[in-house]
Amino acid sequence: MISCKMVRDTEGWDIKSKYNDDNIIFKTNNKFIYNAYRIKDKDTLDIYDVNYLGDTLIIEKVALTILPGKFFSQTKIKWEYLDKNDSVVRKPITGVVENSKTIWLHPPRSGIPFIYTESAPFPEITYPLDSMNNWTGGLMELKGYESIGLEGKVSFQYNVSQRRDIKTDYKIFKDCYVINSVGTSCIGISTHTYFFDERYGFVYNEYNFPTGEKLILSLTDFREGMTITDKKNANKG
Repeated sequence: MISCKMVRDTEGWDIKSKYNDDNIIFKTNNKFIYNAYRIKDKDTLDIYDVNYLGDTLIIEKVALTILPGKFFSQTKIKWEYLDKNDSVVRKPITGVVENSKTIWLHPPRSGIPFIYTESAPFPEITYPLDSMNNWTGGLMELKGYESIGLEGKVSFQYNVSQRRDIKTDYKIFKDCYVINSVGTSCIGISTHTYFFDERYGFVYNEYNFPTGEKLILSLTDFREGMTITDKKNANKG
């Protein structure tokens, strides 16, 4: 059973965050903003979600904010879906894991085509990071995605292929790790190629889904957060 405290938006709260304390990338109140692009063939399509009133909401960006508190045994995060005016139209709560062995992030999974990220390998790295690093993962007994025909088991395969620069909508990131990954499920093959920077995390993500659509999440802004203690100390100065 999921506790209300786990899914509550705790941004700005002064609460213990033991799963955040030793994070290097996903620190409390850090915010990562991504431009989102949905492409099929050569056409750019709308990214959308439907709210509880049945309204169709067009999404142009997603913002990942690191929250104080916890989500089960994970760092608590919030994905904000932003329209063309940067207004928040949805903000699901989920989690990220960052420790000395791995970094593993729940992607945005509501709306079209975000829901298909559940069929693709999640953004993940394992240490040590080198070109010989290969690993597997997956999801068992998947439920809640019947609307796209996705259920049962999803298998993930990961490979660190190389290191190279990438230009995102934010800046050029030098010498990123490039991870190629493949997800296999009952709806087919989904691929996820992503670039990992040791300070900014998953700066560029390119998904290819069985629908023939491509989803790109390109980092366009980063805002370093301050903890409540930092703010108190700053005010004293």
